[in-house]
Amino acid sequence: MLDLDYRPMFWTSAAAATEQVAPVLERATVAVGNVDECEVAVGERDPRRAADALLERGVRLAIVKQGPRGVLARTSGESVEVPRWRCRW
Repeated sequence: MLDLDYRPMFWTSAAAATEQVAPVLERATVAVGNVDECEVAVGERDPRRAADALLERGVRLAIVKQGPRGVLARTSGESVEVPRWRCRW
């Protein structure tokens, strides 16, 4: 499982992060990240295209966090979107 967790302050550039993430994606079966992190990892901000790009790089389950729009989870044969959950505490 790979948490894309891109934090710019830890990298010299987004391109450097992209370069380092690429070989790891080939070995991961699950990848999770928000749209910004997916853009760094696979060059896509659109959640569906980002999930597809993650799948094309070898993961079996791509999870794209969409903030207030919820979460998209995608495999090669299934796609599920879960709306955000609001705590009522």
